[in-house]
Amino acid sequence: MRIVSTGTNMFTDTILWDTINGTSGRDMIEITWGNDTVNAGDGDDYIWDLDGEYAGAFPGNPGTHIWLASDDTINGGAGNDTVFAGLGSDRMDGGTGWDTVDYRYSDAAIYVDLVTGKGSGGSGSYSAGDSFVSIEEIRGSKFNDTIKGGGAEADLYGNDGNDILHGGSGITRMYGGEGNDTFVIGSWLNRVDGGNGVDTVSFYKLGNGVRIWNGNTSAEAVGTGAVAYYGVSSIENVIGTRHNDFVGENSANNVIQVYEGNDVVYAGLGRDVVMGGSGNDRLHGGYDNDILQGEAGIDALFGDNGNDQLFGGAETDYLNGGRGSDKMTGGSGADFFIFDAYAVKDGSNMDTITDFVRGVDKIDLSQIDAWFGLTGNQVFSFRVGGGIGTVSSHLDKGRTIVEAHVDGDRIADVTIAIDGLMTLTASDFIL
Repeated sequence: MRIVSTGTNMFTDTILWDTINGTSGRDMIEITWGNDTVNAGDGDDYIWDLDGEYAGAFPGNPGTHIWLASDDTINGGAGNDTVFAGLGSDRMDGGTGWDTVDYRYSDAAIYVDLVTGKGSGGSGSYSAGDSFVSIEEIRGSKFNDTIKGGGAEADLYGNDGNDILHGGSGITRMYGGEGNDTFVIGSWLNRVDGGNGVDTVSFYKLGNGVRIWNGNTSAEAVGTGAVAYYGVSSIENVIGTRHNDFVGENSANNVIQVYEGNDVVYAGLGRDVVMGGSGNDRLHGGYDNDILQGEAGIDALFGDNGNDQLFGGAETDYLNGGRGSDKMTGGSGADFFIFDAYAVKDGSNMDTITDFVRGVDKIDLSQIDAWFGLTGNQVFSFRVGGGIGTVSSHLDKGRTIVEAHVDGDRIADVTIAIDGLMTLTASDFIL
């Protein structure tokens, strides 16, 4: 069947395995059943496969819109085409223009790879068996989709569900929509908008470190000499690279994972979990109650404000809880538990060291002025019985309690609990 005219045209196919050729005008094409080939032409066309579950009224003023259900071949032509995918193994060639494949009606999660030009999926997935040529935009289903960009410019939309979107080597804009989505950055030409939900961006594939500032709204390549990446918004969690990364402040509850490089993280507001990986890292919890994990490497962990949990990991680590009642675990290696002026709390809060090893670890009080009434930074003395400018320890209910006095009011100004019973001496401290 071939119908040719120059206005707004409607074509109807009721024959199996037919070929329909559109015109240069705006065409509307109904495909009722069978495996069809549609050549849309150069105009703004609308093509609908009525064999699909979602056959119905035409929307107003479309460009080229194509609804599929059988094993169809679509040649989009020169317009900006939209294909509403259905069941069947479809071959979609968008032609020139900005062309879209929309899987919003899929009955299962989709898997689309614009690098290979192939789709796959399980039972009910409308992407199973599909192939793509010159497609610039993919819109996902309401399920947990995986969509991969290619080398050309593309827009990827996860829509509903917990989706995984991979940026390509070209300009790729990724939009998560609803759900808890993950974005994998493929190049410095990628852009991310997480949308709603708790979303994660991964920079792990990049060849340079990243520097992320200002609430994860921008990022740049470290060591490239220029800002090479922009546009990271509505992101809660960050996965760093294998290089030296810097992650700045964010007000959300974040999970931040950095890896092999020597990384610096300032988690900012929110209840954050920060993991340092295998490099020599500097991790700051910021405000609220945070969990910092140094993992491998020589790490410096700063709880800052809040009641924090600090885990040093392997090798020598430096742990400073800051304000609040903090719990510190050094891990293996000779660790330093550091207490500064923020640890002076007049007995109102107590920090806990879970794994202090005598003769290996140290409690560092050298940043605290031992006598507030004197000029300069006075040094503590270790003395049983206490008194101003002194540090002492005693045993209490399965713990060893360390007390330091700086103002002579007989109330311990720094109180530290150590899990386990042990007799401490001056050699266990840096005073």
